[in-house]
This record gives sequence, structure tokens and C-alpha cells, in this order.
Amino acid sequence: AVGGPVVIGSRLSAKSAALAVTEFGRYQPESWALQIAANDADALPGVNYAFRRDALLAATEETKRLIDGETYDRLKQAGWRMVGLPSMTVEYRHDHHLGAALSTRYFHGCIFAGQQLASASILKRAIGTAKALLLPFILSARAISKVPKGLKAPLSTCAWIVAQQSAWSAGELMGALRGKAALRLSRWN
Repeated sequence: AVGGPVVIGSRLSAKSAALAVTEFGRYQPESWALQIAANDADALPGVNYAFRRDALLAATEETKRLIDGETYDRLKQAGWRMVGLPSMTVEYRHDHHLGAALSTRYFHGCIFAGQQLASASILKRAIGTAKALLLPFILSARAISKVPKGLKAPLSTCAWIVAQQSAWSAGELMGALRGKAALRLSRWN
């Protein structure tokens, strides 16, 4: 798999800019430690990657879905590399209202924690629950540190980051409490 940096467009609404910064802030050219030559990468931005078709089909055959983290893990287990390519830059420039919705952030957090803790012990689920209570602060601070200069509404973007990360964290809290029951994607789809 190969992927490249993501430039966050300066004309996005504050709500969509918050989503872009939250999801792809670490992949901005100035944030992603890119060198002149292609480098192995641990993860690639979900809006800017390409796969060999046969490798992707094999990695998603069991689940029939492409969720970045689990797909990357399966590709690595199969011996594939992920490469960051600096020249493969895209601009995130279109508002994504559904993705930026607080309900979407909540359900993504719920599904994420549910996957992580589906078969975990009571102790691990209790730790996941406690972690979820700290997440709004940690995730918001991390994302706000990646807000690029030149956005049209940086303060509103920061407020949306806090709201979206709080919704995600509430979802993780519910996912940690519910475990496997949180994995019902049909309700969210």
C-alpha cells in the first residue's frame, strides 16, 4: 500500500475542518515526517492511499469491509509493506457533513472501542471505560495542536474539534461498557 500527505483546505466549514484535522492532521506535509525518498509507514491517511487489488481483496475477504487499522494489520500480517510517498499529496477541500456529524463521531467511537474490547476481561473493559473519560481532553489537545494556519475560522474549528472528540469519547465509553454489543453496524449504517 502507498499513501501520501494530506493538505487541509483553507475553505472548509469549521465543522468539516475539525473532522479533517482530527482524522488527517498528523498527515499534513509539515507534520508527517516525510523525506525525499519513499519511507515505510505505520499507517496511511484514509483519504489518500492506494492498494494492490489482490492484496486489498485478500485483506478484506473475511470482514467485507475496509476499516483502515484492521486492513493495515492484515496487510502487514500477509507480508505487505506500507509506504509513505511525499509526492502523492492531496488536498482535503470538500465539506463532509455526515462524517463531521456528532452522531457519526459517537458511533465511530462506539464501534472502535467495541472492536478493541469485544472479548476483553472485565478488568480491561473497566480500564477502557476509565480511559474514555480522559479522551476528550487528550484527543482535543492533540487535534488542536495540528490546526493549520490559514483556516477561515480557527476558533470555531477548535470548538468543533472539542465537540467531535467529546462525541467520539462518549462512544468509546459506551463501546467499552457494551463490548461486543457495540459492534452492531446495522444501526449505524
